[in-house]
Amino acid sequence: MTTHQLADLFDALRTGLGASLKNEAVKGFEEVAAAFRGLPDQPAKSFFAATRRPAEKSQRFDVNGIAERIEHARAGDDSFDSLALEVGQLNVPQLKAVLAKFGVKGTTGKEKNRERVIQLFKMASNGQEPRPLDPFSQVDAGLV
Repeated sequence: MTTHQLADLFDALRTGLGASLKNEAVKGFEEVAAAFRGLPDQPAKSFFAATRRPAEKSQRFDVNGIAERIEHARAGDDSFDSLALEVGQLNVPQLKAVLAKFGVKGTTGKEKNRERVIQLFKMASNGQEPRPLDPFSQVDAGLV
């Protein structure tokens, strides 16, 4: 199917549904058909592949953004869980870039690097004492 065939399809839908469509829907079908006709006639698969590329490129890895979120997590101002999920989706070069931002050397394995990044935001803001993952996991010695 090509882009011009898609335009014909939208025209056929508009015509076939006719009176059951509201004016806004009729106008919408006409606009979509006109937009597809305004494009060069190309396979729909090629068109959609080309239109997805810019969105994928805009979701680039931002080492400074991750580093900033780690600093907020260290201070207790960011969600540990959402940051851990985001870190889990990073590849080895991205994990190494985050580690380098904090002066930590990365390793070759993804899991080891991920663990090192997670250790970064478990640390307190002074960089010395680890912050507990769950405040309820600490036992008050006076109650035991």
